Amino acid sequence: TDYHPGLPADTLVCNETNSLRISVPRILQSVQWSTGATTHDIIVEQPGTYWISGESPCGMLTDTIQVRFCAPQIEDIILSDRRICAGECISLQAVTGNHPQTYEWLLPGATPETSAEAAPARICYDQAGTFPITLTVTNAGGTAARTADIVVLPVPVPRFPDTSLTVSYKADVQLPACADAETADWYIGDSLICAS
Repeated sequence: TDYHPGLPADTLVCNETNSLRISVPRILQSVQWSTGATTHDIIVEQPGTYWISGESPCGMLTDTIQVRFCAPQIEDIILSDRRICAGECISLQAVTGNHPQTYEWLLPGATPETSAEAAPARICYDQAGTFPITLTVTNAGGTAARTADIVVLPVPVPRFPDTSLTVSYKADVQLPACADAETADWYIGDSLICAS
């Protein structure tokens, strides 16, 4: 059989720990890694070229391995709601791939304005407008970024002047909704008489 006490082939790391254990057989003596380690195995957490030298029964061995890491991916940013009213809050979640290690949310116009959580639960907006939500994720393989928008609508302010009307019994009266709103509900006292 062929015996090769060297390093494995060049490797692409795409695992949850963002690390790789590289080992050489215990038969090697006087082991020296490019990292300065002198053990028979090391844990690699950064991309690069790693080398080892050691003494085998057949002579001096020197070998290298190129280690690369998968860059993180952001497939989607999920907002609990894409349109809210001023004064309301949303939660955020990212659909990611290749195991990001860090999350950085930039949330201009919101409270809080930044977050390092993977899925921030309470992001609140007090002012109306369209605001970008930017997520940047990183791992040993690189960085990825993606942006989504949240539309914050103003809270409707009714503009009804107090008015007194005298109408005939069972007469129809048309009252326009005088507020910027997607829907309006009509009440007489505390009783709902017309929804939406």
